[in-house]
Amino acid sequence: AVIYAMSDRGLIDLTQSILEYLPDELWRNLHIFKGTDYSDKIRVIDLINQTSGLADYEMDIKGDNSVINRLKKEDFILTEYEAIDLTKSLEAKFVPGEDKAHYSNVNAILLGLIAEGISGKPLVELYEEYISIPLGLENTELITKNNHIYAYLGNEKVNRTQYISSALACGGLVATVDDMMMFIKSFYNGKLFSKTHIEDIK
Repeated sequence: AVIYAMSDRGLIDLTQSILEYLPDELWRNLHIFKGTDYSDKIRVIDLINQTSGLADYEMDIKGDNSVINRLKKEDFILTEYEAIDLTKSLEAKFVPGEDKAHYSNVNAILLGLIAEGISGKPLVELYEEYISIPLGLENTELITKNNHIYAYLGNEKVNRTQYISSALACGGLVATVDDMMMFIKSFYNGKLFSKTHIEDIK
């Protein structure tokens, strides 16, 4: 929603390559597919549509060293930059922009970094400016140890607050049902951004 709204204000071109909005060290060698680096071919819209072809550091790393296996054992912070480095260690799934989709958390992380870089503001302020304040959301906030919902591993209730809150762009918020429904309705009815961005969503 934030990226679409920024696009409507002329702050970002969704068809541009991410190299226009991110420092070299973040996007270089991010997308290697069959030995070719397609990192500069990823457009902002590919991140939004999950058509970048980037691997998912949560689900595509297997074995004892996977993020999921570590989460089973402990709570930990995984920064945006660590998530990007993990993604760089993985083979991409397909050439960016192909008629395919593969979910990856790093798509949202990169969008968050792009929004912060363009605006010079932290993402939490952008959420307030573009979403919470316009919609009057009063019960949406950052996840903390006092307001999050516990996860379960089998019958064991576990706290993974640090991990959930460490990448704000792909999680990290908690809201009441009323606030969530207000956001969902506003997302689709054009209250937050032009409906032309999502007119092909059925």
